Order: sequence, then C-alpha cells, then structure tokens
Amino acid sequence: MNLIGNAIKFTFNGYVKIKFSLIEIKDVKRKCIKVSVEDTGIGIRKKHHKKLFKLFSMIEDSKN
Repeated sequence: MNLIGNAIKFTFNGYVKIKFSLIEIKDVKRKCIKVSVEDTGIGIRKKHHKKLFKLFSMIEDSKN
C-alpha cells in the first residue's frame, strides 16, 4: 500500500500502473498475490533501494 500511495503522490505527469497477479506455489496448497507498481514519478535513488523491502516488526507490550 505504501508503494502505491507514494507512486500516486509523486507522479505529477504520466501514469501509475498497478498490476495484480495470482501466483501458484508448487508443492503448497495456497496461492499468493503479486503486486507490481510502475510509474513515471520522480523515482527512488539507487542508494535507498535496500531499505525498501526490509522486514518491519512491532512489539506491543500491553501488560506493563
């Protein structure tokens, strides 16, 4: 959702394409959805690419 939102927010001219594909995983009885975003916006500098897909985790400790 963040990539889609940023594509829309930073594309002043041109287009934003969002593609959804259903992917079957062999040997597993489930499917995944692949989301692709393509736009003509300002882009993301190459030095920031590694930060894009780092896992995010959050711990909620409501028992304090």
